[in-house]
Amino acid sequence: MVAKKLENIKFKKLLKVVFRKKESDLYKGCADLPMHNFSIVRETSDFRWLAVGFTGYSKVQLPDDVDKLFEDIMNEYCGLSQSTKSLDYYELIVDINKLETRYETVKALLLMLPPPTPKKTMKAIINELHEWKFKFDPTAPFKKEMHRMTRQLSSALTRINSKIEDLEKFQEDNDEEPASMMVNKIALERVLNKNRIDLKVVTVEEWVAIINEAKRVTKQIPKWQSIN
Repeated sequence: MVAKKLENIKFKKLLKVVFRKKESDLYKGCADLPMHNFSIVRETSDFRWLAVGFTGYSKVQLPDDVDKLFEDIMNEYCGLSQSTKSLDYYELIVDINKLETRYETVKALLLMLPPPTPKKTMKAIINELHEWKFKFDPTAPFKKEMHRMTRQLSSALTRINSKIEDLEKFQEDNDEEPASMMVNKIALERVLNKNRIDLKVVTVEEWVAIINEAKRVTKQIPKWQSIN
């Protein structure tokens, strides 16, 4: 009986390998990643936009280490732009995203704990809570332990709000960040006399080059001409 169960487990694992969906092709770096996609990932951490051809609707299969790929792209971008502001901005976005996911998951798990939850289910929930760094003690009085978990959850929310405040301050101090991407685009078109800069086509590397060119052109314009 045990041997048959082991055979079934092995067979199921084999099926997963055989029928595993092929991973989507991904952009490799600043040289091929469109600025439009880069901006969305940087602002939302939606890594699907790293998949070649993704438009916001199609299904994609991402590798487990896709966040490492974007981290490398961010480092490359900071090197090209000679600035760490974007990396700081991205790290804030990622921190908030992770903290919010943790908060919502733990909140849902705690709602599932009260009786008449079966012991087996309760054990699984407690183990999951431990994975999220919420150490629920099943040997302690239930109400007392739930009260402690609620306080910890409240502290987690305070931390999220603090990070959001940091992000808002960062956006105020650095108005060239993603929030003003379209404003930058229009300004660059005017400075360089370009009819249209297509952010869905222009790569991150090309975007940095365009900005550098605009800075060079602006420096050459006499001050009296640059006054509107």
